[in-house]
Amino acid sequence: MARQALVNQMIGDGARMITKGEGAPKHPSTFLAFDDLCDNETEEGTIGCDVELPTFVALLGGLENAATRGKGRTSKLPTGKIPDYALMLWFSNIEKLWCEISSDPFSRDITSTGEPITNASRFCVLAFQKIDPNYTESRILNGMKKFITKRRKEATGKLREKMTP
Repeated sequence: MARQALVNQMIGDGARMITKGEGAPKHPSTFLAFDDLCDNETEEGTIGCDVELPTFVALLGGLENAATRGKGRTSKLPTGKIPDYALMLWFSNIEKLWCEISSDPFSRDITSTGEPITNASRFCVLAFQKIDPNYTESRILNGMKKFITKRRKEATGKLREKMTP
């Protein structure tokens, strides 16, 4: 029964390709259109070919294998706010540059109203807003806070590793 349904589908897909020009890969079909799949010349008058039943079964088996193997490998999407990796990378580079050209520490201090106090934090806000004016001062300062906190945790962890026998 399934075999006959597949054969009927192949016949119908072949007819649709001949009459409407609808074949795979542009349309869901068991008929492969050569002009969409091949760069080289095909035999004159040949518009494509239908997928033979053994080939179709093998393709479905391959898809089933991929789906079975991939099912256990998918990772869950992170919950919460997605980290701004571009901003973190920028802070990493700017911190290195800052430490080379300035005697001031790369630190983030703000007033009670959220205004940057330190030279590094003022510089970061002004510089990054030149790169992307859509970033607010608070977004940049919060990113700087996360970057510095993460860097300190990593540094502390490395120090603990060195101290433990």
